[in-house]
Amino acid sequence: MCKITMNFNVKASEDQKGKLVLDLPIIIGAKGGAKVEHESGSDAERGNVVNIEMYNPGCLPNNTLGFNKPEKVLAAGEGMKLRGVVDIFGDPKKDDKTQ
Repeated sequence: MCKITMNFNVKASEDQKGKLVLDLPIIIGAKGGAKVEHESGSDAERGNVVNIEMYNPGCLPNNTLGFNKPEKVLAAGEGMKLRGVVDIFGDPKKDDKTQ
């Protein structure tokens, strides 16, 4: 297998509703009172699609950074390893549980 393509559909939505109530009490010497209400609302939705392509090193297209500058890929992998993100190289002796 030379290439794996992963597609992520990312969506976010939000609803916001509000209500304003103005309650006027009975004024001394007058009968009754007043109450005014106003409601409003809004909603929004947003989405994106993220595509990630990963290649087997033996099948890298010649117009990619990995093909033209493999030392940059090595440096990026070492940087991720130092930060504890991922070890893309692994240690075969460490990973092999039979030894």
